[in-house]
Amino acid sequence: MLTRSFLQQVFLFALVIGLVLATGISNVFSDEPELPVLSFALGSETPEGKEMTEYEHAEVAVISAVNSSESETAYIDEGLAITRYGTAIDNDVNYVSVYYGAVSENNLDHAGYGYFKDGKVEIYFFTPIVIGPLKEIKISLRSSVRELAKDNATFALGINSVEDIFAHGFEINGTFPIKGNEFTIDNPPRPKVELDIDKEDSEYNRGDAMLVTAIIENPTVETFSGQMKSWLTYQDGSPIGKAKWVDIVILAGEQLVEIIYESDDIPHLWEGWYYWNVILYDTSGEDIDRDSEGWRYREDDPSIEVEMDDVVYKTGDAMYVRATVDNPTWSALKTRAKAWLTYEDGSLVEKVRSRIIEIPSGKVISGFVYKTQKLKELKPGWYYWHVAIYYMDNNEKIDEDSYSWRFTE
Repeated sequence: MLTRSFLQQVFLFALVIGLVLATGISNVFSDEPELPVLSFALGSETPEGKEMTEYEHAEVAVISAVNSSESETAYIDEGLAITRYGTAIDNDVNYVSVYYGAVSENNLDHAGYGYFKDGKVEIYFFTPIVIGPLKEIKISLRSSVRELAKDNATFALGINSVEDIFAHGFEINGTFPIKGNEFTIDNPPRPKVELDIDKEDSEYNRGDAMLVTAIIENPTVETFSGQMKSWLTYQDGSPIGKAKWVDIVILAGEQLVEIIYESDDIPHLWEGWYYWNVILYDTSGEDIDRDSEGWRYREDDPSIEVEMDDVVYKTGDAMYVRATVDNPTWSALKTRAKAWLTYEDGSLVEKVRSRIIEIPSGKVISGFVYKTQKLKELKPGWYYWHVAIYYMDNNEKIDEDSYSWRFTE
């Protein structure tokens, strides 16, 4: 016979099983609260698709993010993964920058940027994107068309899945993929110009040779006629000399190499960066293409060099010792020059001679350090004439040189 207590136990067990089936095991045996929801969708401000030309930069998608919590603040604290859709490849559209702000704002904050690899890029933000309780923000995706992008290639940008949103403490909601409208690249083939400078390290000194050429290609099916302008600027943008204009005619599918500048001995210039610039125009005056190439002019330090008329001397010989000082800088140099003679053991033979000399900018001066028509008798062995120049204000040595010679009986 079933007892009352047994029937009560059976009833309680059946009740628990019912609750489990009705609400789920996790809700019965767990005290974890439900996560607030962060909803993503395509924003109402998403621009319509259009044609974009080479180098054009534009907003291509706007994504809305809404925090449904009445008390919790949402943080997209790490970043987003952005996917590129369409026929364009990384060589066509390789860059995306992310901005964010309130829906009503036009001046948005920059969150981060990145470069696509095989159509996807993970962008880690400079600072977290913060979305307050019951607030909505917009996330703007901006990109640009690269040089030589394929004509008529298409692309759109967006977020492919929940896993591409790096946020914690919220349930991510939305219909994925979320992507903007499709843009089309308008970049038909046209003549291109590229500058080339002969030195790979792009560093030059006074007296170096320099060859600068413009390589012009015509990938179209028609002969191109126009003009090319080239000129040189300093690092502050100021022009150096006059611009050079040449007429250009290139057959379809051909290449032309035009010399922009050629010299076996470049002149004395201010130290710094210089830029060769070139623009290719068609017959209507439209700017077809342009390029610039930078190079650095390095100013050598002042130097001193000692020379002698021979290497071996004996008693009674004539001796002429000459020092040459070169000032390649753009400032006049006032310096203290010294000269002295030592024996092979380092002992001083001729006392230090000192004089103050001034060398104008870009000039070379030369003078005798020592001269005699009849050399006195010396101990046989090797001797060394030394010369050096020093700054006047702090006596810091600028340069030093020496010349060895031998005295025989």
